[in-house]
Amino acid sequence: MKQILIALTITTLILLLMGTGCKESTYTTVVEGVVINTGSRQGIDSVLVTLQDGVSGTAGGFNLEMNTSSGKKNQVYTDANGVDLAEMNKLLLQKIEELTLYVIDHQKALLEQQNEINNLKELLNSF
Repeated sequence: MKQILIALTITTLILLLMGTGCKESTYTTVVEGVVINTGSRQGIDSVLVTLQDGVSGTAGGFNLEMNTSSGKKNQVYTDANGVDLAEMNKLLLQKIEELTLYVIDHQKALLEQQNEINNLKELLNSF
């Protein structure tokens, strides 16, 4: 079984090296030039929403009827046409950035609240 797996791995590496424009190197795949997505699309079942969208249902430009945030394709469009993977990666990176900033802001607020609680405890203990 291990011999078959090794043979398949070697065959895969050889196929990757063929026709990729790479010279002798330690890389298994090298592309000289630009990699272009030729239209591979992937279906999607859900849309990411912010915490505020989930709580209020209206914040952040979220449209409950279309089930989409502003600037994003709705489910009908997605079902018919799929999703451009490059576009989806871009949107996911934007969402990660938004959520990271959201967490940082909330961490700052929690620290401020903890400091205020500590100050109030000290004030209470001083009496």
